Amino acid sequence: MACAHDLRRLGYQVTVYEATDKLGGAMWLGIPEYRLDRDILAADVNAILDMGVQVQYETRLGTDVTLDELRERHDAVFLGIGATLGRGLDIEGGSADGVLKAIEFLINMNRGYEVEIGKRVLVIGGGDVAMDAARTALRGADYDAAREAAVDDRPSMTEAFDVARTAARAGAAEITIMSLEARHEMPAHDFEIEEAEHEGIAFVNRRGPVRITVEDGRATGVETVGVVSVFGEDGRFSPVFDDNDVRHIPADTIILAIGQAIDLDCLGEAGPEISPRRTIQIENDTGATSLADVWSGGDAAKGPRTLIDAIADGRRSAAAIHESFGGNAAPDTTGTMVELQRFHRLDDVYDRIERVPVPMLDTGRRTGLAEVELGYTPEQARCEASRCLRCFANIMLDVEKCVLCALCSDVCPVDVISLVPASDITDEVECPTEGATALLLDETACIRCGLCIERCPPKALSMGIWTGVGAPA
Repeated sequence: MACAHDLRRLGYQVTVYEATDKLGGAMWLGIPEYRLDRDILAADVNAILDMGVQVQYETRLGTDVTLDELRERHDAVFLGIGATLGRGLDIEGGSADGVLKAIEFLINMNRGYEVEIGKRVLVIGGGDVAMDAARTALRGADYDAAREAAVDDRPSMTEAFDVARTAARAGAAEITIMSLEARHEMPAHDFEIEEAEHEGIAFVNRRGPVRITVEDGRATGVETVGVVSVFGEDGRFSPVFDDNDVRHIPADTIILAIGQAIDLDCLGEAGPEISPRRTIQIENDTGATSLADVWSGGDAAKGPRTLIDAIADGRRSAAAIHESFGGNAAPDTTGTMVELQRFHRLDDVYDRIERVPVPMLDTGRRTGLAEVELGYTPEQARCEASRCLRCFANIMLDVEKCVLCALCSDVCPVDVISLVPASDITDEVECPTEGATALLLDETACIRCGLCIERCPPKALSMGIWTGVGAPA
């Protein structure tokens, strides 16, 4: 959708082919509604559609239309098919009834389908998807009851809560997350784990599945072994198990949140090259594939990542597509750098004010569709904003004034400034004199303390901020 937005803004006719009956991808199908309000999502999607983007719903690549057909119809194709397949466990009982893949479970719940999960649910995995699956399972029937009560316009959540509370709690009563990793090693964000714990979800760490026990064709639990270590000395994933530490964990439903995969079969035999990671091979800066008129990005090309990464990929590819047709890829930068007259990190108070926690819905009311995060009050927002690190401020160098004294490098507390021979940077630079020196600054590691600016004798360094449209080159 980000790619479609930017291309439409540049004047192109754009058609989106959507496999389901709604736009939004992982934001609608994967992220639970208690984390992302669907009204807000719909408003963003509709804003793009209002620009004139055309959509063909329920058109699945590889089934309803082929990549070859799309290439014949259109001058350029962007593949944003995501990573919609869950990974299974190749162990005894892995295909029994009651064994679900997390992404498929979340898709079904988010589409409002009934999913029988029983009272005891075991989620296997230690990432954010495992947290989503566990917290969604906890809501169970209340989730469906609230959805039915909320109706299309959803003027308020009051009625939804009333229905949810009066419904018999047919959701899971016992939710357990089991992971190979110890608590501090789990890949899920800390705040996700903390919220799951706050909602009463139990954790079993450092255990791995050996087989799924089955009775009358349905899973009854998982036989597990202890995990001695998860990562080798080189930091690579290489779990070591203790076969003498065996334990059975009973469960009515087992949800596997151990990774996602891309449906590469839908690309057909004449599709783009595939990377060793089983993703679409792309040129990282543009999203270009091995096919001249095909670009890709997001999870399909880089594996499961964040939403903002996917949006950035779509925008980069839109610019590359525009450039391939002779367009000007230069961003619209009508702003300017403005020098700050006063800047000293030690004057800031961000480290003297405690972080303001985002207000949350009480645990007893976390049912159905209601968002868990309530958002800041105006006063709380101002307090948190006062802790701003001002990362938008950047060091500016006046090369005419710089005398290469290296005092800025000496005073830098994080060693991100260095002076090196210009020949060490690139052979393409023509040095005006023999033995020329270059001043290097690692912007990504700079903490904007301002000490180098105060130390600079000729005042060649200053701090500036960008104002206006676009971003500085």
